[in-house]
Amino acid sequence: MGGLGKTTLAKLIYNNKQIDGHFDIKIWVCVSKKVPIEELFKLILVQLTKEKVEVDDRNVIVGKIRNQLEGKRYFLVLDDVWDDNQALWDDFFTTLKGLNPTNVSWCLVTTRLGPVAHSVSRVLRMMENERYPLGKLPDDHCWSIVKEKVVGGEEEPDELKAIKERVIKRCDGLPLAASVIGGLLSLKRKEEWRSILENRLSSLSGDGDGVMQILKFSFDNLPSPYIKKCFAYWSIFPKDTQMRGDKLIELWMAEGFLQADINSQMMMEEIGMNCLRILLQSSLFEETRSYEETHYYKMHDLVHDLAESMSKSTKVINNGDAQIIDNSNQIRYLALKNLYVLDLSDATTQELPASIGKLIHLRYVNLSWSAISILPDSLCKLYNLQTLMLSYSEVKVLPKGMCDLISLRHLHYEDNYKVFQMPLEMGRLTCLQTLEFFKVGREKGRRIGELGSLKNLKGRLEIRNLELVTDKEGAEEAKLSEKANLLRLQLKWAQDREGHDYNDKDVLDGLQPHPNLEELVIENFMGDQFPRWLMDLPTTTTLPELATTPPKLACLKFNRCNRCRELLPLQKFTSLKELKIWNCDGLTNLPGDMLHSCASLQKLSVADCDNLISFPLDLQQTPSLLELGLYRCPKLKTSMTPKGFGFLTSLRELVIGPFSDDGDDHENSSIYNEFDWSGLISSSSSSALRRLELFGLPHMESLPHQIQYLTTLTSLTLRDFGGIKALPDWFGNFAALEELRLFDLKELGHLPSEDAIRSLPKLKLLRVCRCPLLKERCTPASSGPDSQWSKVSHIQDLQITDLY
Repeated sequence: MGGLGKTTLAKLIYNNKQIDGHFDIKIWVCVSKKVPIEELFKLILVQLTKEKVEVDDRNVIVGKIRNQLEGKRYFLVLDDVWDDNQALWDDFFTTLKGLNPTNVSWCLVTTRLGPVAHSVSRVLRMMENERYPLGKLPDDHCWSIVKEKVVGGEEEPDELKAIKERVIKRCDGLPLAASVIGGLLSLKRKEEWRSILENRLSSLSGDGDGVMQILKFSFDNLPSPYIKKCFAYWSIFPKDTQMRGDKLIELWMAEGFLQADINSQMMMEEIGMNCLRILLQSSLFEETRSYEETHYYKMHDLVHDLAESMSKSTKVINNGDAQIIDNSNQIRYLALKNLYVLDLSDATTQELPASIGKLIHLRYVNLSWSAISILPDSLCKLYNLQTLMLSYSEVKVLPKGMCDLISLRHLHYEDNYKVFQMPLEMGRLTCLQTLEFFKVGREKGRRIGELGSLKNLKGRLEIRNLELVTDKEGAEEAKLSEKANLLRLQLKWAQDREGHDYNDKDVLDGLQPHPNLEELVIENFMGDQFPRWLMDLPTTTTLPELATTPPKLACLKFNRCNRCRELLPLQKFTSLKELKIWNCDGLTNLPGDMLHSCASLQKLSVADCDNLISFPLDLQQTPSLLELGLYRCPKLKTSMTPKGFGFLTSLRELVIGPFSDDGDDHENSSIYNEFDWSGLISSSSSSALRRLELFGLPHMESLPHQIQYLTTLTSLTLRDFGGIKALPDWFGNFAALEELRLFDLKELGHLPSEDAIRSLPKLKLLRVCRCPLLKERCTPASSGPDSQWSKVSHIQDLQITDLY
């Protein structure tokens, strides 16, 4: 039966950290249909290599799998299996066992079909009770899913209570049904709930697949035809596909499913995002993961079945429109006159034919991860093109006529080549919203003023070569303060510049962004102080209606701002969550009250500031810190480092050292004596600490003994303790330790005793880098009293190398 939660349960097992500790490799394969055994091995190889498999010969495919798995324990999940052919499974598992006869590996299979479970279990000689048939959810669990969808954490309204029994009956113990019904109700007014249950859901047939009927009913109740088309469009992708939300919306736009609403003045992208929210709320889509502003989505396999059947009735796919063939590195186009979308990602051909200019209806071209390095000038004749994706392709030069792509809204392209030049007159692309970087040039048409007319820029933008901007007035031509949808901004000057007369301060003064900005990065700035607008940014507003808007700046980073002597207190930055200060050699003192109002700060990193002497931060001001890094600042006195670690009840990661002291004794751990160990060891803070990275000095002969009391550590890294000859036996206190990394411990020849090592039952990774004595002694060939092999031979991931 579908919709019971088999894949969800398998995912929970697959992603469980305890599982990670038992296996070297994890492999997830979505099967979703009957396939020949060769195809099954292909699917496994694709997941192992993350590359397309071009060969069909079984022996070759199995040989490549052997190369990946040999000597390793693996956990294989085959999700949504349909084939009950016992001979196939006998052949399959016999082959897998032959790849690794001595290593105990696991395979987990999910299926809707009893005969499949029976065949697989017989081949594996499983007992009857070793199969796990999922039962239906209890009524109260189903109701909690419905309630969460409809009202979240709020109290149940009377209208919802009135239909509780009928909703539970319709869910029939299936979590997918509960989620879909809850999503459907959430999109309707309370007054409609009873009629939906009584007149429509109750009229569904009791025969056949009840979940599919509910899914179809949810689809029928989507609020508009264009949302139905957007839903059905997913059917062209294989099951288990995960896709970025912005890419999906750009495809919907290209296919013409999204039309700008003149009355509401919503852009197509906003309409697409609203459509995505509705499909998520309806449980027809599900979010799988997210990173910053990037969100990924997928579709349940049962929902995918519905999308396939609905794609025909909604006429999403127009048969005969186009066909693309990649044959012997030659791309041939057949009957492409009405083509809107061209996806050549991963293509092996190196040149895009000039004939692409004839595909005048193209709105979306994807060349990501392709070998294509040359774009023909005819590409610039695609006046309807909305999205051009070049990420991770070999393209190094953009066509000269890019400014003619007047409909272009999204240019996905990242380039770090020094000789790269922006195409002329990019400012003519007034529809442009996505521009990942702009490289300022000297000549007209490549100056920073081209950004001024790009009023719709959104998301992230990096501006490079700011040393070519002449003055504040020139910088103001970019009109950054008017770009309300620009959330992440990186301002970058060249790193190596001649002379000493810089105008960076004036230029930065003219680059004031809109107060909606969430992240600001400033690199290679050579002014002696930052402009006032930077300190006022969290409270700046040019519009009266935004006067009460809470501050939004969450991330602030400074890198190689070497002439800046001070950083003003960030006392207005109540929304700040991350602050990084790197390679700022001009800084000597950071005031202790610098973060006075930064109670939301979660990540703080100060590193490689060669002249920093003092940073007496009162950590009581930053109680939300999760990660703190204060390292490679050689003049920083231990007595002038942050105090108050006892207030950091959520600190999970700490990277520190080496510090300076008032004497010359660096042969022991004296440089750490005045560090706030007592606060760190206190029960309130040490219970959360998981990762510690400690920097020493070349002649230090011992570790700070206080770290032995940090018993909740799961990861410990030691660097540059050059005089230590043996690690102490109190390492046995680290019972939770999973990873130990040792870098540049030149004299280290002995690990803790075997008894101490046995007290580390969770240790699964040991990385030894540039520790010559230990490298010799941690090999099977080593012998004698100095051999350390017996201490490390059991460790699952043992890495001994001279390379970082």
